[in-house]
Amino acid sequence: MSYTCLIVSSKGAVAASDSRNTKSFTLLPVRLHFGNKQKTFFDKNHRLIWAQCGISSAGLTNIAAHSKRILENPDLPFTKRLELFKERMKKDSLKYQKMMKSDAVSDLIYACYENPANPIIGNIYVVNGKVTQDSVYKIPTFLQSGSNASELSSSKAFIPDVDSSVEEMAQMAEKRVLEAIEYDRIAHEKNRRYNAAVGGAVQIKKLKLRD
Repeated sequence: MSYTCLIVSSKGAVAASDSRNTKSFTLLPVRLHFGNKQKTFFDKNHRLIWAQCGISSAGLTNIAAHSKRILENPDLPFTKRLELFKERMKKDSLKYQKMMKSDAVSDLIYACYENPANPIIGNIYVVNGKVTQDSVYKIPTFLQSGSNASELSSSKAFIPDVDSSVEEMAQMAEKRVLEAIEYDRIAHEKNRRYNAAVGGAVQIKKLKLRD
């Protein structure tokens, strides 16, 4: 798994993540790391920003690509797209669990401003074919997900003011992702068996509302 976060104020939202992709194999007890996985996304047409971490593929199924296609569907309201996303992730996570004989986790954090006066902000957490969390939040908020999120410093320092600017939130988000990357680097140095799943360059997407 990786690290992602979402910071939201009345001025807009920022999604950030690391870029490490960890590849596991069914018959080999090894993991390979690649630093080119896109985990943050921005759809200008729908005023939608999101980050997704967890399993990235199940066999030949590119989970991130499927998620993007569902969430950017121009013919459906956002609430319907979320329902389709949950159904798809339940199927893909079950498929991964059966193939890899291990837990399959996917976490989506998002903010949608199709109606700027009533934005939809939330996260959807899917484990082994079941939606275990489906929550919505109000402005201002800070959401995070990832393999080491619970080990980091208090998240209270990253909750923005209600009128924090997008640039201020981008700086906060970058700082948090770098903290997560550093945590994994140190943990791996202390214990080589620790899977440093968070790493690579920091990815940031911004959604700025008009003043």
